[in-house]
Amino acid sequence: MACRDASRDDAEPPSSGLNVSLTVADALDHTELPELNSIVMWISHTLQALPTYDDSVQYEVSVSVVDESSIQSLNRDYRDKNKPTNVLSFPSGMPVLTDPDSGEKHHALGDVVVCHSIIVAEASIQGKAIEHHWAHMVVHSVLHLCGHDHSEQEQAQVMEALEVKLLHTLSIPNPYQQSFQI
Repeated sequence: MACRDASRDDAEPPSSGLNVSLTVADALDHTELPELNSIVMWISHTLQALPTYDDSVQYEVSVSVVDESSIQSLNRDYRDKNKPTNVLSFPSGMPVLTDPDSGEKHHALGDVVVCHSIIVAEASIQGKAIEHHWAHMVVHSVLHLCGHDHSEQEQAQVMEALEVKLLHTLSIPNPYQQSFQI
């Protein structure tokens, strides 16, 4: 799959403690994709709201935007679900590493894989702004990178409440209470 690296070294990110790599598959329609700075801001906002956040650490997150076929393959290979999905998170499981020379701390949180066409379709079906649904999926996936899960009801309630709180501070409506237009 050919990809283009959309990271911008010349653009000052909203958070100096965060390095985000964004890769977008060449064949994708780039209309309605959020700006890199928006994605960085959503990730930074999520990380900074967590009690585990340490402002002395340089966090790293890789975000890839792929087509439905690619995300379906990943979903099949890693989750045994042979269907496309909106977003997948792959936590690195790496600890915080300290550079012995500089003393700088780095934490590679992991990879987020987003299917833009599914996010656009879901936003349309659910009557949401595409940018709001994107923000929700980024917040959701970063929470997964940080150890949150929703496989059990109690975990789901905690994670959803945190998502709603984080989105509210971004002036985004509760994604779980919107009316769906089907």
